[in-house]
Amino acid sequence: MEDCWQWVWVVALWLCVCAAFFAWKFEQHRRRVVYHVMGYCVCVAKGGAETLKFNMALILLPVCRNTFTWPRTGTKFGKVLPFNDSLSFHKVIAAAIAVGVGLHTIAHLTCDFLRLLHATDL
Repeated sequence: MEDCWQWVWVVALWLCVCAAFFAWKFEQHRRRVVYHVMGYCVCVAKGGAETLKFNMALILLPVCRNTFTWPRTGTKFGKVLPFNDSLSFHKVIAAAIAVGVGLHTIAHLTCDFLRLLHATDL
């Protein structure tokens, strides 16, 4: 644990941000009219899409080596952030994108479209 404490806190922070984005969008759509038609499926799909947006914006940041040259060597961030292990974090983000795509797609295909096909006119 002493050797990888930087990695642990960065991944824990990233997971908390992803969970917060998911919960925020889930609750936002649970209060809308679309929830009464499609139920929790739309909430799960939109929550997964929100984490996808965050991770797609973040995926290139760990592999921008020229951007991290100065913070790694010239500041105290180099002691706190694992700049030298950024390729592993890039791969973790890619795996999270795959999970988010699967969650978003499955939620739409299994629930939303079936409910819309059998919905009645109001």
